[in-house]
Amino acid sequence: MKKNNSPWLTQLHKDRNSVSLQKDIHTDVVVVGAGIAGITTLYFLLTQTDKHAVVLEGHKISHGATGHNAGQVVAEFEKPLKEIVLEHGIEKAVAGVHSIELAWDLLKEILKETKITVPFHEFVGCGGYSELVQLVNDLETEKIRKEHGLPSFPVLVSFESGWFTQIPEVYKTLCKEVPQEEILERLEVLHPDYHAVIQQNKAVLNSALFTEKLALWCLEKFPSRCSIFEYSFVHGIELEEKTPVVITNEAKVSCEKIVLCTNGFENFYIHDTKDIDIDGKFHHVVQGAVGYMTGFVSEHPEKYMANYYYDTGKIRGNDPFSSDPYFYVTKRNFNHDAGMFQLTTIGGPEVRLDNREIYHREFETADELQNASVRFAEQHFDMTDVEHRFFWHGLMGYTTSGVRLVGVEPLEPRLLYNLGCNGVGILPSIMGARKIARHVNGEKVEETIFDPKR
Repeated sequence: MKKNNSPWLTQLHKDRNSVSLQKDIHTDVVVVGAGIAGITTLYFLLTQTDKHAVVLEGHKISHGATGHNAGQVVAEFEKPLKEIVLEHGIEKAVAGVHSIELAWDLLKEILKETKITVPFHEFVGCGGYSELVQLVNDLETEKIRKEHGLPSFPVLVSFESGWFTQIPEVYKTLCKEVPQEEILERLEVLHPDYHAVIQQNKAVLNSALFTEKLALWCLEKFPSRCSIFEYSFVHGIELEEKTPVVITNEAKVSCEKIVLCTNGFENFYIHDTKDIDIDGKFHHVVQGAVGYMTGFVSEHPEKYMANYYYDTGKIRGNDPFSSDPYFYVTKRNFNHDAGMFQLTTIGGPEVRLDNREIYHREFETADELQNASVRFAEQHFDMTDVEHRFFWHGLMGYTTSGVRLVGVEPLEPRLLYNLGCNGVGILPSIMGARKIARHVNGEKVEETIFDPKR
């Protein structure tokens, strides 16, 4: 068994003082959760509205899913885009993708305006396919992206595979045949089973470090308009007739609006004085999966990479709660107490968490789950002079819709959501944060695929 040891947390401010809520207070907006969703929501509330805001966090800033992820940035859905089109129509589906693509600019805007220093590197990443059926399943998404002006790249298919003649005619214009050597070179693998590549804009970022530094910037820039209370676990939310109240372990916060920026899996109650069953409805729109990741360190020269690999026999399904059908791999330069080295992270194994089962980040990591990533690494990459140093897991909230939940609770307009990692949380969290600020500011916000529905 391995201790949950995330590399991202090693870069945080270890000596920073935390403040917990000790007395009852009042504010305009309460944000529940101090991960990337909660802190970027705070940022946009402070910079785009005149509201006062309080953030409540049950543990420490960035120590939830934000500090236990793969550190990969991509404008993507886990749910196939063709399924989103079937549910919402092409116009809304494309608008949803576009809004996440715009989050690249929002992230860069935050970095520029705050001048916080966090390593952030952009490049073109790849997805590798070992079977034709895997590729065909994802070609419809590429077709939609190209037809509607979304960022797209040629799909590369190896001459040696013979797949090109079997690809449906409607997709052939998306594809370009190349030697398999080029496929393997782009994927940086030794394994000979891969015969196609789909390319995407990607980046690597320690979202935990970004979130912590942004939180400290907010406190310094807007000391009279915001407070962040850590170790202030939310037990319940009382939506009183006049003033909503958030109840923590030590005190209460009354407010005008509440924004839930959580993993959706906290077991606190939500009570409405009008006897509306928001509690039950909220706690069943998100289900949990625990993702397991492994980190390797080496002294190799600078290299940045963010790829995914559909191993033989793995196919993406339509169930948003199904575990990842692929392994995801990143490489980056990483500064640690021991110095600068190259960090390679591999994830893929997931375990679905039974409804309302409590997750503890202190749980040790099961050997068989970590061993799956290690075996994948040994089969696909040169592991010479590489040390296995990090093993970690994190809770991911998967919404029943398969896309992030962002907007106003239809049964109670004083309650808003920016939640649902769905496996790709960084850019959707930032997109959701900006949208929440618009709602709180009283702007007319267009209907989207992310809106809560009843």
